[in-house]
Amino acid sequence: MLGHSVSAARWFDRTTGKADDRLVSSRILRTEITRVLRRESLPVSDRDHILDYVDTIPLDHVVLQEAEAIIPHVRTRDAIHLASALRP
Repeated sequence: MLGHSVSAARWFDRTTGKADDRLVSSRILRTEITRVLRRESLPVSDRDHILDYVDTIPLDHVVLQEAEAIIPHVRTRDAIHLASALRP
């Protein structure tokens, strides 16, 4: 498992540009990752190696309203992630 954790950390560092940057997403990301891991018959515990580097925003009524208000055509889950990332 340590290899997965180190690989995830390196990917996030390269993607964000700095070791102390954080990614932000909706709490729905945890569910999406879990579903992919189960579908691919991979250990669900791998999810935590990814989520250690992501701040998740609770999925609440306000986030859903903000997702609904996004004007350009964006798929539902993408709109929820976008609304979450735009939260102050």
